Amino acid sequence: AAIGTIPFVVIGYGGGAQAGRYADLQNAFFESMSAFTSTGLSMASRPSELPAPLQLWRSLGQWVGGLGMTVFVYVVARPGDDAFGVMRAELSAPVEAEPPDAFRRLLVIYGALSAFAVALFAGLGMPPWEALNHGLTGIATAGMTVTDDSFQSYPTELKIAGMLVMTLGGISMVSYHLLLFRRRWRELLRRTELRLLVGLLALGGCITALAHLRIAAGGSALDAAFTWTSALTTCGFSAVDVAAYPAPLLLLLGGAMVVGAESGSTSGGIKARRLAWLLEGIVGRVAWESTQEGRQPVYRFDGERVEDAEATRQMQSAAVTTTLWLTLIAGAAVTAQLVSQNAAPFDDVLFDCASALGGVGLSAGWVSSGMPDASKVGLALLMWMGRLEILAVLVLLLTPLRRRIARRLTRSEE
Repeated sequence: AAIGTIPFVVIGYGGGAQAGRYADLQNAFFESMSAFTSTGLSMASRPSELPAPLQLWRSLGQWVGGLGMTVFVYVVARPGDDAFGVMRAELSAPVEAEPPDAFRRLLVIYGALSAFAVALFAGLGMPPWEALNHGLTGIATAGMTVTDDSFQSYPTELKIAGMLVMTLGGISMVSYHLLLFRRRWRELLRRTELRLLVGLLALGGCITALAHLRIAAGGSALDAAFTWTSALTTCGFSAVDVAAYPAPLLLLLGGAMVVGAESGSTSGGIKARRLAWLLEGIVGRVAWESTQEGRQPVYRFDGERVEDAEATRQMQSAAVTTTLWLTLIAGAAVTAQLVSQNAAPFDDVLFDCASALGGVGLSAGWVSSGMPDASKVGLALLMWMGRLEILAVLVLLLTPLRRRIARRLTRSEE
């Protein structure tokens, strides 16, 4: 993100009113971090007025961020045994292939999906330049656009195409691998996380559409379902003005942004896999409490029985991660309210903090180039932590402290 700031600053000094915002280093760094973490929050209020090279730089940054910067670097630099471990960590799921083959397949899948998205948009009448940029950012579930109102002005067929592209980006690369290279249709259909994602897309889309119609907001039910899909896949495209939504509807979309789509996809959030384990734990606990015999619950995932110890580990991990996410979002929003003299309404700040940590890009109106520099830095940190996983960041930050404490304890014992 730091290196990616350079083009923003260079073009910003010679650009117009919109590009000129990036002459400010804070704005340029925020935009670069948002791009390379595939978030989508932007300092530009009118992206259509940005120079074409800067528009493409943002889109390419998001495309790379969607794939995963670590995976990309290892693929290009040294595809050896160590790289496979990085890819497994990025996918958060098993990959049954040797490292070079796995990397090639990953790139083939991602490249094919990107080409399909661009071709689909162009084939349905989207201008070629917009189709290229939106195809790259859509499949990366990133969300930056080269239009001023995202997808709001597009016709129905392009909005439906956008929903399809976002959904494809939210499906795990492991699912594509099973379908295209392993031909394991039945195993794919048994995937708990995929089934939960489809259910959430359908149920949440209906609820959001009904709520949208009830409050008589601008746009159609399709626009509301589009925005729900964007929130759940953490893409950030919008077909309505989210800032006009009341707090309850923002809370609903905020919950979707926290969850995200499949692990191993380009989306952010805690991932549907963790939500599935939380639900499995709740159902199992209720079943156990309601059984008079007191038998231990039987846990199943992906159609197979899971040992109690492994199920407990997965549920604890999901609970810890979810708690950290909610605590960090609330803490960031409260801090922003305390340090900012002219802060936006708390629900707007809370929504945008969730959007930043989830790598989404939808905004309730708080994020702008005029916000305090401290808030820009804070949101950039949220984007960084969300992309790298909060637990991984905590381990990274606390490891030196733990080693220092261990050395002091060793010296005191001597």
